[in-house]
Amino acid sequence: RPWKKRHISQLTEQVKQQAQLLEVYEILTGTKICEASSKGNDGASYNCTVINHDEKIASQFRLSFVPSNKASSVVGEMRCEPIANAQFLPDFMQDPEPIVFERTQCAVLLKNVLMSMFKEEDTDDVQDQVEVNQLGGE
Repeated sequence: RPWKKRHISQLTEQVKQQAQLLEVYEILTGTKICEASSKGNDGASYNCTVINHDEKIASQFRLSFVPSNKASSVVGEMRCEPIANAQFLPDFMQDPEPIVFERTQCAVLLKNVLMSMFKEEDTDDVQDQVEVNQLGGE
């Protein structure tokens, strides 16, 4: 039985590490992801909430794996649909009709969402503020 205790301890540590990685991802992107309630056998779905704390705005969309008819378990397409505050999402995501795309495009989708939620400021002002903050100033 000692191997069971060791195995449980290792699994517990892995879960803790995964939770820390998820927290870093959420902080880095301003995006929280949680599993959406399942509606039948449509594939896994996740609600994504993007929050811009500075502007006090948030938006939410659902990202789903599109089930494949192939015998392979590899999912090739994703479906995305707005859930809340679509006006803050990119124009192509504001339509209530879901969009379907290859999963290799997920990074581009996230980039577009973040660019829409976090409008670009004057980069010189942002760089100056970063340098001031690094020096401990206000």
